Amino acid sequence: MHIKRFVFNPFQVNTYLLSDNDGNALVIDPAMMDEHENTQFTSWLKEHKLQLNRMLLTHGHVDHISGTAFLKSQFEIPAEGHNADAFLLASAESHARSFGLETIPPAPLEKNVTDGQKISCGTIELEARHVPGHSPGSLAFIHHESKSVFCGDALFAGSIGRTDLPQGDYDQLIASIKTTLLSLADEYTVYPGHGPESSIGAEKMTNPFLR
Repeated sequence: MHIKRFVFNPFQVNTYLLSDNDGNALVIDPAMMDEHENTQFTSWLKEHKLQLNRMLLTHGHVDHISGTAFLKSQFEIPAEGHNADAFLLASAESHARSFGLETIPPAPLEKNVTDGQKISCGTIELEARHVPGHSPGSLAFIHHESKSVFCGDALFAGSIGRTDLPQGDYDQLIASIKTTLLSLADEYTVYPGHGPESSIGAEKMTNPFLR
């Protein structure tokens, strides 16, 4: 599996494009907010002869879903995420305005992703795990073959996601991380929603929120 990371919009969101050797691709957290970022993403697809087949959301906060409408219109693929975050997509425009941003309405959440669900795209197979706390519908997507976990804003290098947004829950987030993410082997690479990569082992050893 090939992993391409883009960093999009004023919130510096990590958008991940996963692809296989046959040109099948999926995107996790399409965060493009303007024409330049849209072009940057689609140009990469064209240059590398990739077919975008799936669009996955780790959670429904506006900074992570701002490119969903563009991808829906261009590739006719549905947004897939946990139903518990559907209310966040519905309120995304007003949330954006609170930060002084103007965004187009995101694509609706059309496919529910549940805990333990297997998600396939070509030869890529991911396992979805529910990690609520940052938002009620937060998900992590795990690629066991490469020992990779795409965890959105649940876990960061040396930190955790904020829990002061609607329906955030600090105790729930800590429990989710410890039971769902830290149960993975130490060598799993952590690909967070913002900032640099880490590993499960490093976060067990050094993350001050998890001691």
